[in-house]
Amino acid sequence: MKLHGNVDRVDELNGEVRIIDYKSGMVKATELKVLDFEVLREKEQYKAIQVLLYAFLFTKSKNFNPTKKIKGGIFSFKNLNQGFLSINFSSKPKNPDTVITQEKLDDFITELKKYIKEIYNSEISFIEPADLKY
Repeated sequence: MKLHGNVDRVDELNGEVRIIDYKSGMVKATELKVLDFEVLREKEQYKAIQVLLYAFLFTKSKNFNPTKKIKGGIFSFKNLNQGFLSINFSSKPKNPDTVITQEKLDDFITELKKYIKEIYNSEISFIEPADLKY
């Protein structure tokens, strides 16, 4: 299976590469807090999944420099006063962990592979959630 995506922006700030997605709707920092890769989908952290996928794909590109730190996040146009909302892997509010390491990407891809295998498993039906918002 081949994965691809189009990230809105990749830039470098203070020696760190930033993978940036722009969202026209409201995004809160809590939607980008990733404490356990195994529950990303259950907690409906789709924005975090998207940014992590972009980061993974970037590390596979010819522009990737493994000596640079990578951060990923979102600029929300309805929450611009918060600035760049970064993926955060820490449960400690005063000590954020915003660097996307290869180890974290490996853990993320392990979970993503499980999701993809589930999609292709004909014994698992697609079920519309009862509490679907749309």
